Amino acid sequence: LDLPENPANYLPAQASISNGVLSATISNQSGMPLRNADVEFSAKINGEMLRRVVTISSLQKVAVVSSGWRISDDDTVSNVAITVIRVRL
Repeated sequence: LDLPENPANYLPAQASISNGVLSATISNQSGMPLRNADVEFSAKINGEMLRRVVTISSLQKVAVVSSGWRISDDDTVSNVAITVIRVRL
């Protein structure tokens, strides 16, 4: 597997807003338990481009990770991208 070089190929992310916070569900399709996966969130919120990297300490099959960004009904959100950028086996 080329998992360390191309983690996004094996760890797709699905964005959602849960309890007013932008989150992602990461699915581990590699078939291997992983540790220290870095998830990059980026989004344009109310005209401001934001970026944050969050680390998941352990990833078996599925993990939900929070960006920590609170989103209200009045916020304008666009250009959302969530990608696993680094992983350790």
